Amino acid sequence: MPIGSGFGLTSLAGCAKVKASKAVRLVRPCWPQAPAARTIFLGGAAVAERQTGTVKWFNATKGYGFITPDEGRDVFVHYSGIRGTGYRSLEEGQRVEFEVVDTPKGPQAQDVVVIG
Repeated sequence: MPIGSGFGLTSLAGCAKVKASKAVRLVRPCWPQAPAARTIFLGGAAVAERQTGTVKWFNATKGYGFITPDEGRDVFVHYSGIRGTGYRSLEEGQRVEFEVVDTPKGPQAQDVVVIG
């Protein structure tokens, strides 16, 4: 049955198409995409603002922790947000540089690199 025919729903909050049958299939995300990071402008071009901070704690087994920025509130960090390949982890007290992304669950560190 094509999407939108029979008893299928044609939209979900005006932004996605679903098919009502045994399962609901989301065709495209229904939520707005989060901005990449806070930005500053240099010569008219947008540049991602990087921040520095200290790793408050990081659980390598679970793959997440928190960074305390030099300015502001603690930011969640997931291992997938650490720059690199293979196994990625952070140690308590490490100095890091990162970007902040607003997610539905709150601010999250992205593109995290250890400095110094």
